[in-house]
Amino acid sequence: MRVFLLLLCVFLIAACSEKSGNSFTKIPDNDQSIAMKVEQLPEKTPRFYEISSGNKKIEFFVIALDGKPGAYLNRCRKCFNSGLGFRFNEDIITCKTCNESFPLTEIPTGVGSCHPIRVKGNLSDGSFIVERKAVYYAYLNPSKL
Repeated sequence: MRVFLLLLCVFLIAACSEKSGNSFTKIPDNDQSIAMKVEQLPEKTPRFYEISSGNKKIEFFVIALDGKPGAYLNRCRKCFNSGLGFRFNEDIITCKTCNESFPLTEIPTGVGSCHPIRVKGNLSDGSFIVERKAVYYAYLNPSKL
């Protein structure tokens, strides 16, 4: 019985941590944008953010690839409705729903229909800026991006 309970606990912890494997910075509701210095974005290491719209939480990440920053929803275009997002392991990104994996360098172009949805960001004076309305637009119109 103890072995069964121990295995059950391990399974539940693993299942719960699958969604929360990434650490998210919550953007305050009154902030209309986030800005980060490009030079402070580590190469190939995503930074995760979360914004709220009513009771809906929208997750996105910012990542520098070849020194160029980009912002993306933490949702696969093909598996959008699952909301499980991606996991990152060294130079590989994997969809948590369909388990499709590809190199981080292919994030901007994607692989088939399984890739993150781009969120418009702007470079200004050495900073990469993502506006809240751009995140909302990407979330509400995933097939248009």
